[in-house]
Amino acid sequence: MTVTLISAEQSEEFIHVNGPMEPLLTTSIPAGTYTTAAVTITGGDALCAGVSGSPATLTANVFATIQGPPPETVNLPQPIVISGALALLTLNLEVSQSVQPFSLCAAGITNQVQGLTPVFTLTSQGSMQSGLSAAPIQGLRGIIESTNGSGFHVAGNQLSTIGEFGPSWQVTTSSSTVYQGVSGASALAAGMAVEMDALISPNGVLQATRVAVYDTSTTNTALALGPVLDPRPTVMNSPVLETETSPVIPEFATYTYAGGAAFDISSQLANVAQLPFHATFNATNLVGGQNVMVIAHLSTVTRSFTPVSTMVLIPQTVDGVVTAMGTQGAFTTYTITLAPYDLFPDVASLPGSGSNALQNPNTIIVYADGSTQTQTSSAIAVGSTYRFNGLVFNDNGTLRMDCDAVYDGVAQ
Repeated sequence: MTVTLISAEQSEEFIHVNGPMEPLLTTSIPAGTYTTAAVTITGGDALCAGVSGSPATLTANVFATIQGPPPETVNLPQPIVISGALALLTLNLEVSQSVQPFSLCAAGITNQVQGLTPVFTLTSQGSMQSGLSAAPIQGLRGIIESTNGSGFHVAGNQLSTIGEFGPSWQVTTSSSTVYQGVSGASALAAGMAVEMDALISPNGVLQATRVAVYDTSTTNTALALGPVLDPRPTVMNSPVLETETSPVIPEFATYTYAGGAAFDISSQLANVAQLPFHATFNATNLVGGQNVMVIAHLSTVTRSFTPVSTMVLIPQTVDGVVTAMGTQGAFTTYTITLAPYDLFPDVASLPGSGSNALQNPNTIIVYADGSTQTQTSSAIAVGSTYRFNGLVFNDNGTLRMDCDAVYDGVAQ
């Protein structure tokens, strides 16, 4: 039996969900056991951002692109068994297998366009007879398009490099929904940028467990997600991984936060106040490599400076080798050496960059507690490589992460 899951083109940007998940679509699948899967991709690019040349220069170019009919590969480690009212399937893009040789981007060579041959892994997260998914999907971000008495609709993210729309979500709320930054559901309005955690219902509608609003303005809202590059006292560069605005913020934007921009920290992790160091995020300790959500209010978008209304530090995933383990209060600490292609050490080499303030940009100290999700195939051990997802802070020149989840690493 063959089932078509996507009947029309669907756009998506994968790197911003390195580790975490994001709902892509909802469809009906007949009960049964499925042993193979196929996907057709009509186009796609891989962007490589980093520092190259002498003197060091910041670059962000298309590193790989689909050239002709691609031989897409979808691996199923186990047959997919569909039963019950709700089945969650995960489509994982294997980046290091999809772009060869990946080491060219890691080495800072960004002017050689390679072939992009996507490799995916499709797995099942299990089936349920009724009710909601067992655990919420965290850190969904977008702009409210409309509201009604029982919830709201979040507009699909628009991919800045191609100007096409990705997934969008219908969201309901309940008496147990936690609101942050607004008093409740009645305070939500079209045009607000939101961050939320949500459970999935059998019909694909999301039930929000947390809704956070960091900027309550609804006028000409533009939202962009991406890493900070080359931060200066009042401006920064950032390649935009995902944006929701019309017209689209350029894929390599320069932002200014000199006009009283607000800085905030994502409330996705609830233990920031309990960390054994003073975790802050502002214009004076912003460093290249940190992942941010930028909210602006623009009538037009150009390639000149984009004024920031609110900048929010959001979780990110880093790949690194554990070199030491310890404890500090209620937290287990992991000292990790970052992959050589990671943005933190890469952009720290830029002359005059605020990232020069880092004492050791190759190292992050990771803090994990009882709320940290460990999804590794074996116990964490010194000498092994893992991916850590969480909020990365600049603590007086030392990078420290409040860790939300740990995954198996990718060979460096």
